[in-house]
Amino acid sequence: MAKEFDIDLRVINPSAVIGGGFVNPTPSVDFFPDIINGNVPMAPKFPLSIVHVRDVAIAHRRAYEVDEAEGRFILAPHKNLTLVDVCRTIKRLYPKSKAPKRGIPRSMMSLVVLFDWFNGLRGKKRYMTRKTVKGFFRGDSNISSQKATDILGMDWIPLDECIKDTVDEFKSRSLVP
Repeated sequence: MAKEFDIDLRVINPSAVIGGGFVNPTPSVDFFPDIINGNVPMAPKFPLSIVHVRDVAIAHRRAYEVDEAEGRFILAPHKNLTLVDVCRTIKRLYPKSKAPKRGIPRSMMSLVVLFDWFNGLRGKKRYMTRKTVKGFFRGDSNISSQKATDILGMDWIPLDECIKDTVDEFKSRSLVP
């Protein structure tokens, strides 16, 4: 449609956006306190790609400013990760956290859904419905940000800093020790 009407359309498609400075936690980060506080004994091996919120803002600005920019830009500089990788990084950066080091095999996810359902009966927030789990495993974390790197000149924030900024934001809100 953009071509048909000769519209200069530039689209930014970020993967899971993490980092600090959020007003309200988004689904990409709202599980961090539970992980850090030990409420999640083992992490699902969901495929995951991550980008820092500051990189998303920079990409938006550059998509507007760079004359050569056109079309879609995927922002997933930290790809081929799983939630287990995120938990292990949290544990490495914050050794006193209760973040799990082990992952739940995919074959055991039906038990996770069952336990999450029981937690929902006790008034806790549900994270792992069958629909959610199927959606996570349908995803692919092997996506490329090369176009954004090449055309927008992105210099990505390292993964450790992405995770550290997210944890520190929750610490500043006293949601994690």
